[in-house]
Amino acid sequence: MEKFKSQKREIVAIVGPTSSGKTELAIKLCKKYDGEIISADSRQIYEYMDIGTNKTPQNRDYKKYHGFWEIDNIRVWGYDLITPDKEYSAFKYVRYVNSILPNINLKKKIFIVGGSGFYLDCLIGKIRLERAGKSGGLRKDLNKKTTNELLQILKDLRFDQPANFDINNRVRLIRAIEKLQSPILNKEGKATKKSTDFITGNITTKSIIGLTAPREYLYDRADAWVDYIWGDNFYSELQGLISRGYDNYPAFQGLIYKQGLNYYKGLNSLEETLSLSKFAVHAYIRRQQTWFKRNKDIIWFDLSNGSKLSSNMIKIENLLK
Repeated sequence: MEKFKSQKREIVAIVGPTSSGKTELAIKLCKKYDGEIISADSRQIYEYMDIGTNKTPQNRDYKKYHGFWEIDNIRVWGYDLITPDKEYSAFKYVRYVNSILPNINLKKKIFIVGGSGFYLDCLIGKIRLERAGKSGGLRKDLNKKTTNELLQILKDLRFDQPANFDINNRVRLIRAIEKLQSPILNKEGKATKKSTDFITGNITTKSIIGLTAPREYLYDRADAWVDYIWGDNFYSELQGLISRGYDNYPAFQGLIYKQGLNYYKGLNSLEETLSLSKFAVHAYIRRQQTWFKRNKDIIWFDLSNGSKLSSNMIKIENLLK
């Protein structure tokens, strides 16, 4: 694979809640403007967890290669970074993106695509991650945050907190965050360290495109996806993961897999599993929307309105020029 000298690369980010059509739009733009995709989804990093994380979109061809996938002949980075028994962090994600940028031809447009707002904010520098070993002040920084802020950070790192987790126990919250995310964040503009003490993506951001729609529209799309994967090969994927012992690790507490595991154990019927899965995805969509609302740099487009679809696409394409 041809490599290029490390330099800051200009990217376009496509963000939004689950079922808003981010990957579909990104593939369309990549085909027209000769681009490649870097996933910003903290669930798609897991190897063997493909169907339940929507790495295999409906009616699209895909191929797996060492280091990347291809979907409809468009190269996608950021899938299958670790096995489900391993831990990952936003710090590792930013370091990973920096490491693959030299492998992407300078003539290619780069689209960062995903619903993990925490990952994206770390990558573009809205949240700064302290470099390992630079400071022992992680716990001090976390102690300054409210309990609700700590809980939000933990949710962003883990998606589904354990049911028996004491959300009012600040000590346990802080220890859980320290375990999952070390080094951790300082808000942009409030850092007291030198800039060299922080890691951000080796990128510049041309624009951040946000896809949105009325919640009921998103819920309907999400429900259709849940029904679709359970009618496909998801149960086989579930069995394969369980046979490898991955059901004992935190990755299995995420969306779809947690409900699937309970079905596999006979704790819920298929009807109950589908209902609980949809409920969990709806809650995740709401959390994603709450997160992205904080970023005032996002330019939002409602692609649920068919009459405005053409004009919205023209506006989106103008942002690439």
